[in-house]
Amino acid sequence: MHPVPYARLADPLAGAAFAAVRKQLEDDSASVDEELLRTMLSDAAADASNVDRREALRLAMAAVKHCGDSREVAVDATFDLLADEPSALNRAALQALHEAATDDPTVLKDSVGDLATYASQDSMYQAAATHCLMELAEADPASVLDAAPALEAAATAETEATQSYAVYALSCVAEAHPEEVFPAIAALIKAMQSEDETTKTNALAALGKIASNYPDAAESIMDELVTVLDADSKRVRNNAVGLLGDLAQEHPAVVIEYADQIAARLEHNNIQARVNASIALQRAGEADPAAIRAQQNHLEAALQDPSPEVRSNVCSLIGNANVSVPIETLEEVKENDLDETVRDRAAWAISRLR
Repeated sequence: MHPVPYARLADPLAGAAFAAVRKQLEDDSASVDEELLRTMLSDAAADASNVDRREALRLAMAAVKHCGDSREVAVDATFDLLADEPSALNRAALQALHEAATDDPTVLKDSVGDLATYASQDSMYQAAATHCLMELAEADPASVLDAAPALEAAATAETEATQSYAVYALSCVAEAHPEEVFPAIAALIKAMQSEDETTKTNALAALGKIASNYPDAAESIMDELVTVLDADSKRVRNNAVGLLGDLAQEHPAVVIEYADQIAARLEHNNIQARVNASIALQRAGEADPAAIRAQQNHLEAALQDPSPEVRSNVCSLIGNANVSVPIETLEEVKENDLDETVRDRAAWAISRLR
């Protein structure tokens, strides 16, 4: 018997041919004729409705995993062979692409359009496609700029995993290209309400980059930002107050309107939350010293904070805003605080109040 060339196989046997080459790939990839492999994949992609689609897709998946030289053709064939109604195999195919992109994101650099199409639609493909875009965004944010609208749509998906992938991708893009993520503000604000700590944190990071570049966006972000100051997650709370500090540097007049909520963080049991709150108040305080003076009780109590950074910042706040803290209290800090910087700041505050 002599082997029948692939080109002469009857259609009913095409599935067997795909399966045979796939097994050869999995057993000994070096023995596979890559020209034959590329021909099989190209032909299957060009006539997807008339081949054994499942076996062709399995072959494409194996080629993506095992054949670097044929990977580009295999990636293209994978997208062409995906069914309109996804099966478990179809989802596995996109997962195979994600695994390949984890090792080498450039394998999907020419497939951003296909991935964006799937990521923007509420289907069983959405999570895997968004996951692939996330890998690309992490490696090269510029490579997914055209997919920003799709990522925005995915950020509001019902599945938590899809949201998480999309929001992280948007945060990567926002780092270098905040203008591309600006239209996604509403989706990112909604993501701040997620139950997932990582999603909230990444949404905060993206919004921070946007607000730093677009002053008009700061106010709408602030309304939601304040709501997560009491989030259950310590990391989310700290990042929220930290973002307030960043916003205060650029937009103090907006942030100082929330002085009551920020000052309340000075009594939080987490040290970093208290430090961040004191920094945010310092940066925003010059916009409205009266708002700082209204926090006298919080500030006076914070002079006893275990953190010297908090105590020092509070002394500066008291002096800058002329807060009516008893001179005797500040004298006590000036004479007895263990930290030299705090003692110096207390002395300066006293000189401002007298």
